[in-house]
Amino acid sequence: MKEPKIILKVEEKRKWNEQLRGLISATHEAILKDYKNDFDRGTVEYNFQSKNYSFHKVVIPNGTIIKEANFTQKEPHTDCIAGKNLTFIECNLVNVELDPTWTVIDCNTAQIRRVPIAPTNKIRRDTFKLPDWFHIGE
Repeated sequence: MKEPKIILKVEEKRKWNEQLRGLISATHEAILKDYKNDFDRGTVEYNFQSKNYSFHKVVIPNGTIIKEANFTQKEPHTDCIAGKNLTFIECNLVNVELDPTWTVIDCNTAQIRRVPIAPTNKIRRDTFKLPDWFHIGE
C-alpha cells in the first residue's frame, strides 16, 4: 500500500475520530475519511500500544519492528499496510499482501477465502437430496 497523500488536518481528524468511536478501537487514530463497514474500517496510524488492526489499512513508519499484532483482512492479498523495511514478529498477517522489503518471523501469512456454507443441523433430509449411495443409519 502506498502511503496516503491526503491526510486529514488536525481539527478535521479530531472530529472524524469522534464520529468513529464505537466503530474502531479507541487506541486507533483514523487519518483518512475512508471507513466503510466492519470489514473495511479505514486507514489508521500505527500505534505500538495497539495490537489489533484487523480490517484496517495501516500506515507504519519505515523500519518499524512490530510484535504480536493482528492485521487480518477479509479478502486474500489485500494491500493494507504502508511501510517499507518492516519486521513482523509473531503477527497475524492473514490475507495481507506482503511487501518484498519486509522481514516476517513466525507469523501467520495464510491467504484464505471464506465460503459460506449451511450449518449441517439446519439441513433437513426431506429438503436436501443425498446421493443414492448415501444412507443415514436406517
